[in-house]
Amino acid sequence: MPDKNPESPEMLLAEFVDVAETKGQGWVEYLCPKPGENQLSLKDT
Repeated sequence: MPDKNPESPEMLLAEFVDVAETKGQGWVEYLCPKPGENQLSLKDT
């Protein structure tokens, strides 16, 4: 599942799995619009 960044999309599920497997826990940053908005916002999961 890619994020919404048209210039450099990241595969979010692959990022989540990579962080979990390599670090055991952590955060993944990605771009996605807030509900009702068109502008991309930085999010952490």
